[in-house]
Amino acid sequence: MTNEQIAQKVYEAYETGQLAEDIPAELRVKTMEEAYVIQQMCVKQKLEKLGEKIIGAKVGATNKNLLAANNLVYPFFAPLTEQDLFTGNLSLSEKPGLTLVELEILFRFTKDISPEADEKEIIENSEITLAVEVPTRRTKSPGSIVDTTCDIGYAGHVMYFDKFIPTLSLEEMAQFKGRVYLNDEVIVQGASTDVYGNPINTVLYANQMMNQLYGSFKKGMIVMSGSLTAPQPIQKGSYRLVIDGLGEATFDVTE
Repeated sequence: MTNEQIAQKVYEAYETGQLAEDIPAELRVKTMEEAYVIQQMCVKQKLEKLGEKIIGAKVGATNKNLLAANNLVYPFFAPLTEQDLFTGNLSLSEKPGLTLVELEILFRFTKDISPEADEKEIIENSEITLAVEVPTRRTKSPGSIVDTTCDIGYAGHVMYFDKFIPTLSLEEMAQFKGRVYLNDEVIVQGASTDVYGNPINTVLYANQMMNQLYGSFKKGMIVMSGSLTAPQPIQKGSYRLVIDGLGEATFDVTE
């Protein structure tokens, strides 16, 4: 398959909401460079054919052990559109591509961000809150990080706690602790130090990739940090996600 054919397959699955057949392993792209080419083709169709608008970005695979296990140096990146936001509950039958549950920090920019922004500029010109991401694939089976990058980073369902605080210092950003509850039982815990060393690092990386692929970050745009906790396979039940000092979010997953 050509890159164009893979991109069209992903886009059609996105547009219809129907999962596509898995691409045979021998036909999949093998490098992140090729994956971003395919991702850009998909995003272009979303913008031009569906009239969507980029509102921010996500960064994934931010745990350094996970990166090392996949022979990668950098996380993966993908843009977000307003269609990637959700409120309320989710249904596994209505959204068959729902894959994982992740607890993240969402950054929202209070001013336009320069392409060469450093830590100081990010901290002074953003605010933060708790967010949930439920990565959503377009193929029947989950794939590799390269496959995920092709598939628009599995962007699909982001919820955030609508109470922001100013972004804290670099040291303080590394001190957040969080937990994910399913049916009132803690299923995973984590810390912001597991997010590429510090969530500010993921925003710096997102800014670099955004300018390289899609344009600059403007006031009001958002960045998802990557998960504080090990991503958990989504299950039916009642979820509560908490980051101490940032808030909590709840939602139910039904069959």
